[in-house]
Amino acid sequence: MHRFLDKPARALLYTMLGAVCCVLLIACINVASLIMSRATQRTREIAIRTALGAARRQVIAQILTESLLLALVGTGAGLGLAWEGIALFNRAIVAKDPPTWIHIALDPPALLFTLGATLAAAVMSGLVPAMQVSRTQLNEVLKDEGRASTSLRLGWLSRTVVVAELALSCTLLVATGLMLKSIVLARSADFGFATTHMLTFRVPLFEANFPRPVDRGAFYQRLLERLREQPGVEAAGATTVLPAIEADSEAFAVDGRAYATDADYPVAHSDVISEGVFAALGARPLAGREFGRLDTAGSQPVAIVTQSLARKMWPGEDPIGKRLRLASSKTHDTWRTVIGVMPDLRLYGIGDKKPEGFFLPVTQAGAVRLSFAIRTPQDPLSLVPMVRAQVAALDKDTPIYFVKTMEQAIADDRYFNNLFSAVFAIFGVAALVLAAVGIYGVIAFSVQRRTQEIGLRIALGAQRGDVMAMLLRQGAVQLALGLALGLPAAAGVSRGLSDFVYPVAPGDPAVFAMVAAGLSLVALLACLVPSQRAMDVDPNVALRCDA
Repeated sequence: MHRFLDKPARALLYTMLGAVCCVLLIACINVASLIMSRATQRTREIAIRTALGAARRQVIAQILTESLLLALVGTGAGLGLAWEGIALFNRAIVAKDPPTWIHIALDPPALLFTLGATLAAAVMSGLVPAMQVSRTQLNEVLKDEGRASTSLRLGWLSRTVVVAELALSCTLLVATGLMLKSIVLARSADFGFATTHMLTFRVPLFEANFPRPVDRGAFYQRLLERLREQPGVEAAGATTVLPAIEADSEAFAVDGRAYATDADYPVAHSDVISEGVFAALGARPLAGREFGRLDTAGSQPVAIVTQSLARKMWPGEDPIGKRLRLASSKTHDTWRTVIGVMPDLRLYGIGDKKPEGFFLPVTQAGAVRLSFAIRTPQDPLSLVPMVRAQVAALDKDTPIYFVKTMEQAIADDRYFNNLFSAVFAIFGVAALVLAAVGIYGVIAFSVQRRTQEIGLRIALGAQRGDVMAMLLRQGAVQLALGLALGLPAAAGVSRGLSDFVYPVAPGDPAVFAMVAAGLSLVALLACLVPSQRAMDVDPNVALRCDA
């Protein structure tokens, strides 16, 4: 599959893999914290085993075995969820007619990778707690003198991993927030032309039937003439790439300038279009004229440039009459005279940040297949039977496909980005839940270890509010450290997502503020529950508790 994907698509998949690893790491931290808490509660038991002759490696092996058992149970549940999730994903994309090389399934390599990742996660989650607990000072524990120090060391370790968990969650949630906001803004994006009441479709021409570019250009010209004569058609045009969809790019040369190497040639979007495309979009030239009937294969080669390209190539000059040509050695293209300048419409998709482009007439450049756009005041899909009839009248063997409204075409173009953003959102929610569980577990463990201390403080007259504030302070410190580490990391990750979250700025302050506020609220709730439970403990019971 890798060879079929362009660079942005591969970058998106690697980003998704990074998100999966991030969630896995957060889960490992949670399991490590759980095992650490359980092992600390069993300190006396481990000390007695050691006194009876158990070697340190046997203690470590016991804790690692528990970690592996947890991992195996989790793997079974995870594979079941993965099976259902893949089925849902495949059902979601089947309606969009995905390429044949997209095949998502739980194949043997994926299962082996999952088992390997599970084993690594189990070892990583259990080894640190096992090593820490196995260092227990035997004499101190048996005399009940060293329990506090051991707990303190493990407590610091638990709080450290929770800080890491919060930092990872913050990074993942910021990325999720940026992608979700980009979906919302893209739905209301202004492309500079009306996307409603427009029918689009593609017409391919087989080279066996139309071997020469002039033959293909003539066919498309006749089809456009027939379509424009039909009732309900206000304007019609054809282009190699539909407007508002990602376009091709081409290196070109400007007359009067020298280029030492191929890398020195400028690059811009390049479209082959027919006359009438801009009329269908409702756009007018800023200077010069559009392509017309006189721009034929035998006439002077011409081109139209966008406003941004004209300013970049000929700053302060009139671009009309200037010349450019394609730089590709395979085309041996001739010099083309610029006859018009068009405004910078969002012809190349919502995520395009470089609107520089030029257009060539289909009558001169030729094209194997063109996409058509028809402007109509009525329901665009009602014109489909008429379109099929007109194409068949010119050549009964020529099909049409990708028949949809412009709004549907734009939605389909962003479908997979939106789908992956939704999957990313699932990862973000999972990270948030795991972070909340981790904070809750550490605070609950801390409260349990300090039950006698809390009872003593209350018995000596401490206000319950002061004791709760003391407990909440621990969570607040962890939260502050986690955000201090997570927000800068998220800023770095978000810059790598700039191609996927447009038109959202990678450092969007609203998203960062919302994530910080959301994590703070979740952390507060996770700290509040065990702290409130500690306040309900009877001081007399707490002072008698062998904690």
